[in-house]
Amino acid sequence: MLTKHRHGYLFKKGGNYYLQYMIEGRRVKQVLKDADGNPITDCKKAETERKRIMAPHMGADRETALRSVSHKLDDMVNERLAAQEKTPALNVDQAWQAFVTAQNRPDSGPRTLKGYFSQCNLFAEWLKEQYPESVELRAVTPTIAEQYAAYLLRNDHYPKTLRSRKRKKEVQEDEKPTPKKAFAGGTFNKHIGLLELVFRSLQKKAGLIANPWAELQRKVAKQQSRRELTVEEINTIINKAEGERRTLLFLGVYTGMRLGDCCTLRWSEVDMARRIILRVPNKTARRKNEPVHIPIHPT
Repeated sequence: MLTKHRHGYLFKKGGNYYLQYMIEGRRVKQVLKDADGNPITDCKKAETERKRIMAPHMGADRETALRSVSHKLDDMVNERLAAQEKTPALNVDQAWQAFVTAQNRPDSGPRTLKGYFSQCNLFAEWLKEQYPESVELRAVTPTIAEQYAAYLLRNDHYPKTLRSRKRKKEVQEDEKPTPKKAFAGGTFNKHIGLLELVFRSLQKKAGLIANPWAELQRKVAKQQSRRELTVEEINTIINKAEGERRTLLFLGVYTGMRLGDCCTLRWSEVDMARRIILRVPNKTARRKNEPVHIPIHPT
């Protein structure tokens, strides 16, 4: 009976156990013997002796395997570096336009892209101030990503609008900007997630070896709860409102529509005969272009 092992073959012949293995392409076969020189006839003792004989060769095989893996990793890094040298550099200032035109990015709407742009622009401005020499996208390292993440979580970073005003000399030299509060957990996660998405979408085009944002730990998002207004409070607010603001509040209270839908409601969407509103919500219009039926309240 032949028992196959990764290192050597155990087989029994004539009541004795034999070991067969390969050394540098040469086949070796030997009878297994115990400490007294007697042939081994017990399976467990044969396996113990097999491990003892093959131990030096197994160690050598592991060393060879590790060396082979190390060489392969070096080759992969060299290939990536060579490919990176052939790839034209993509500057941070060019990243946004390249992301917008990328075919592998999510199909986001205009409002979402506007928010994405603000987040990318905030990072680009910070990078120019802290690392003027790191103009290429592939020059952004995990260390830089960690420093930027720490910056977002501080209470002493300033809004870009006031920095822009300072550059235009619209503020006094001694005027101090109001420090911007640290990003909340949810906002921080969205910000870092967007930068990871941009770098992932531009990985090939920018010749990135790795995504510097991938390993950043996300924060616990704490939701702030808000209590509902009482009927008395709603009546007070509506009665004190005037003009278009009062109309807007009436629409929100009696239809339950979102603010954006209340602001952009058209007369063509109002069916006075059947006393219903047929409205395609802005939030779902891109993926589901079907109107919802909203009854007009008697009031």
